[in-house]
Amino acid sequence: MKNVLEHKLFLIFIVLFPLCISINSWAGGSTEQQIEELKMRLEEVMRQSQQQIEALRGRIEELEAKQEKMPEKMKEGWWDNVEVGYKKGAFIKMKDESWALKFNTRLQFRFFVEDFDDERDKDTKASFQLRRARLYLSGHGFFPWLKYKIQIQGDKGSSLGLKDYYLDFAYYKEATPRIGQFKLPFNAEELTSSSALQFVDRSIVNSEFALSRDIGVMLHGKVLGDLFHYGAGIFNGGGRNIKENADDDFLFVGRVAFTPFGYFQYQQAHLEKHSDKMLLRIGAAIAGLPGFEPDKETTSDRKNLGNAVADIGSAKADVVQFSADAVFKWMRFSIEAEYDLRNIYPEEGGIGDVTAHGFRVQAGYLIIPKHLEVAFRYAFLDPDDDRSNDRIQEFTPAISYYVRGHRLKVQADYTIFLEDNPDGDDFMDNIFKLQMQFYF
Repeated sequence: MKNVLEHKLFLIFIVLFPLCISINSWAGGSTEQQIEELKMRLEEVMRQSQQQIEALRGRIEELEAKQEKMPEKMKEGWWDNVEVGYKKGAFIKMKDESWALKFNTRLQFRFFVEDFDDERDKDTKASFQLRRARLYLSGHGFFPWLKYKIQIQGDKGSSLGLKDYYLDFAYYKEATPRIGQFKLPFNAEELTSSSALQFVDRSIVNSEFALSRDIGVMLHGKVLGDLFHYGAGIFNGGGRNIKENADDDFLFVGRVAFTPFGYFQYQQAHLEKHSDKMLLRIGAAIAGLPGFEPDKETTSDRKNLGNAVADIGSAKADVVQFSADAVFKWMRFSIEAEYDLRNIYPEEGGIGDVTAHGFRVQAGYLIIPKHLEVAFRYAFLDPDDDRSNDRIQEFTPAISYYVRGHRLKVQADYTIFLEDNPDGDDFMDNIFKLQMQFYF
């Protein structure tokens, strides 16, 4: 405004100054002549002044327009289209939904004592341990429905390695293709993250029958609202982080689950937001692995299966597995059970089929809602129905304090393993574990 006022005063001075000079210089002429000349002079001055006024006014409008456009240009910068924050993990994303990245870190610090049966000739062990160290990267790219996840592990002080890396084409929730390396849609205990357990570790049944991760493709989704959810896929069969399929055979897996009161996550204990809501899930799964060869396909994810096939003296076998489970939660109470069955059919003649089965049942009760829980688990494993004295039983009481749900918690459990001993009394091993988890 100050600049505009100065320009106006300058224009008035330009108009009046020549006029005063003209009047003074022509004061001696005739009146008519002076009047005509003054009129002409006035018109010329006014014409020139009008041009200068228009030029100055145009310059002022140009400067004001640039001043108004400056914030708009700044908003066009990429940083103005970025949102950064924290919601169950730190995230950075574009406001136009073209890209998003979320960071999560999980650490499990553990102290344990292992006291083995005297007849096993093993020393008692006590140790601190960094049981799990995980980094998660997840989000979407190009489109909100094109989702990805990467999980990097450094468990037990090992070197870094990939656990998960996959893409979800989640345009339709009823049918979402997934490609990459991820958990197979099989037994419920394995599908429950190790971050969301009632106990420090999973059961002996899961250790024996879980198919864990593999590389392949899957179709999964929810149908009829949230009444059913399913997953079905085809995989290499050799486990995670393999270069390529060792043979021409693949692993086929399918699972379906029924949730009549609404879908809920695979996590143990009743820590859902609405604890008064009744939750129920009933699931079943089947897997087929033809032509499994322990010498070629035994990785960390197929170790127990490879040992089972090798123990019967087979170099190649067809494997079929079945799993069924049920989970019920209401108020402070939760209970779940699972049954697993495995049949091994050796391709060599003269070696009989082997059937293994196991089950677990566990229950928990929140003494302090959302925070303090006591739980107990019983598990039974029979690796070979035709062989006697090879059964294992597990008895595990546990107590957990959930500071921030499963994300920040302290857990302790005490496990007694009873294993058949063909040469005498059953082996009895005792293991105590105390663990703290940070998941942020």
